[in-house]
This record gives sequence, C-alpha cells and structure tokens, in this order.
Amino acid sequence: MWWQKRRIEVRENPPDYLEVLKGILEFYGATELFLRGFNELWVFSEGSYVKGESPFPSDDLLLQWVQDLADLCQVRLDPVIGSGGGVVGCHRWHAVLPPLSQDGVIFVLRKHQFQSLTLDSFRAPLNLKARIVNAFSTRQSLLICGPTASGKSSLLAALLRQFAARERVITLESVAELPLHNEYSVRLCERHPNPDGIGGVSLEHLVREALRLTPDRLVLGEIRGIEARAWVEALFSGHSGLLATIHAGSAAEARARLSMLAAGHHDLTKEVSELRGVGIIVMSRSSPPEILDFS
Repeated sequence: MWWQKRRIEVRENPPDYLEVLKGILEFYGATELFLRGFNELWVFSEGSYVKGESPFPSDDLLLQWVQDLADLCQVRLDPVIGSGGGVVGCHRWHAVLPPLSQDGVIFVLRKHQFQSLTLDSFRAPLNLKARIVNAFSTRQSLLICGPTASGKSSLLAALLRQFAARERVITLESVAELPLHNEYSVRLCERHPNPDGIGGVSLEHLVREALRLTPDRLVLGEIRGIEARAWVEALFSGHSGLLATIHAGSAAEARARLSMLAAGHHDLTKEVSELRGVGIIVMSRSSPPEILDFS
C-alpha cells in the first residue's frame, strides 16, 4: 500500500512523520489513530480498530520525534514529566513515555472537524435538537457530558459557530483547541509551572480573570479539577450562557462529578448537586456522534 512505499522513502530522507500519520488517517477516512511502541499502529475506523503499518523504524526515533513535536508545541515532555500533548492545526495529540508506559511510547492522534460540523452532523431526534437550540439561544448555561471522544468539544464548537457568531466568546482550555469564530473573541490557556514549581496559571484563575473581560459567553473547554469551583461561582453569581464539558456518562453522573470537583467550596455544595437552571447534554461515543439526552 501507499504508506508502505512511503515508509521506505522516509527512512532514506528526514521525514515529516506528522504528515505521514495524517495521510494514514485520510486513507482510512478516520479521525483517530494510536501507536503502541514504534511498530504497532491502530486506526479507529467505523467503530472498530484496524491495524495499520507504522512508519517508524525504531523506538528511539519515535521517542525523539514525539519530543521534537512537544518542543514545537512548547510543551515539556521528558521521562520526568512522562506525558503531555498539544494541538497542531486541526489535529490533537497526546503521548505517554516510558517508564509510565510499559509498552514503549504511546501516541494518540485525533483530527477534529470543528470547521465543518453543524448540529445536523450529530445524531439525535429533531425535537431534542430544537430544545438544545432554544436553550442556547435563550442563554441557558449548558454542560455537555459524555465519555472520551464522544464529540463533546465538537458539539460545543458547532453550537458556537452556528448560534453565537456575533457574540464575544472567551474560551478557557488546558490546550488551545476550540477555534475562534469571529475577530473579537478571545482564547486563554492555562500555563503549567516550570520544574521549580514557579509560573503556573490555573484554569481556576483564568475563569475569574475572564469574567473581568466582560464576555458575552464564557466557555470552559473541560472541567476536570478545581476550576469547577470558579465555574460554579460564576454560574450562581448572575452570569448566563456559560458553557463547559465534563467527562460523565449521564446527567446524574455529571452532577455528582461536578459536586465532587467543587467540594472544597462548601457554600456551593447544595447548588451544585441541584444545578438549577443548567441544561445537561448527554452524548455517546458513536459514528456519527450521538446526543442521547438533554435535561
């Protein structure tokens, strides 16, 4: 196949392995692949994993390439840190290095389709989609939940592009992934501390800073830590139209996880458990992505 010929060529010349991996995704019509060590490549295509041909000739070369990619993305990645990821164009990557990984370098590459997806790209009953559009348009705060790769960020991007084109949106993420949909929106990213533990800026801090920038909408790419406290504070302080995603399998799980993450703020425990006025969208991992419920 074409990438086997390309593999021979790239061994003779310095390769652009990222372009090779992108080409493999295009060949399979897939949006995700992963490497387990240098010689095992798997492509997630049409709901199942298909074994492909890895372009890497050795573990050492794969390790060096992943670290070079991290340098390009200004991400620290070495055996001390052990894992990390970033975004290049419309592709997001994440890697885990030995000795955290016992099977060589683990590398995952996913292609997002933020600029092409619309609400019609998601499988759901028409009345369910209409309810989501109405909630978004009336500035109800929304929490999108689902497992990994279920399309949470894709749905978020589709809603913003379709129904908030003239709004000033501020997005807060650990890695800049969501696209800007107009010239007056803003993206903020957390900053990890240096090896001495200095210079870190958390998402929790950025939530509070973003509110001072008077956005029309505040978007938190993913709630996964203590930033939950600041998001909930904003939620119950008169700010409308807040948006976020969280890993959970149901609306009840989303409430429980948000409550757990915000547990340090005891004044908000009851409000979090009830999430009054917040719409929760539940998604499942499928092809195409499916919206299961909205409550």
